[in-house]
Amino acid sequence: MRAERLWPVEWTAPRPWTPPTSWTSPPCPSPRGRSCARSTRFSSTELLSTDTMTFAPGPCMANRRSGCAIARLTDRHILVLGGFDGVSSLDTTEILDLGTMQFTPGPQMCTRRRGCAAVLLDHGLLIVVGGIAEGNTRLDSTDILNFATMIFCPGPRMVIKRSACAAVRLDRHRVIVVGGFDGDGHVDSTDVLDLPTMTFSPGPRMRTRRAACTAVSL
Repeated sequence: MRAERLWPVEWTAPRPWTPPTSWTSPPCPSPRGRSCARSTRFSSTELLSTDTMTFAPGPCMANRRSGCAIARLTDRHILVLGGFDGVSSLDTTEILDLGTMQFTPGPQMCTRRRGCAAVLLDHGLLIVVGGIAEGNTRLDSTDILNFATMIFCPGPRMVIKRSACAAVRLDRHRVIVVGGFDGDGHVDSTDVLDLPTMTFSPGPRMRTRRAACTAVSL
């Protein structure tokens, strides 16, 4: 599958967000009436003011989620994908409208995933990689969201199965997926996605085996 077949003609990259001045967060429901135990999943969010460097309560999601992924879609919209609600992995998504600061249901992914990673691509595409499906099955599959239709379709498969991995853009033509858990142990391997051909190939090995890691392009 070549990515050019999915890309819409017109798309612009997101710009920095300015928070609404008259918005206050409604209280989120208590997670099943329990205190913040280690196993509690939350539907709540928190907002950091970069002026005061303090957190404040944010809007509530419709579903409790842990191990979810998040990505910026447009100037006004953020997408939350998958996760675990305490019972099962999720294939649902939620979209945060930054103008109203409210979540609404988003498009359904092709696969239930928790511990996945998401990367924004050029020309209105987003890729979700890896994770854990039902029955603690690790995934080598990916889903691709086309912003023009807001529909997910199956994407290319990675070289190995990974959950709790990280993913980041390297440049215009490549995405790297790093580390994670393959079902047997933490991995030090990486997969590189070539965007013109939409195919994965083995990437460089890290010096340390890592899962539940994060990555950022410098």
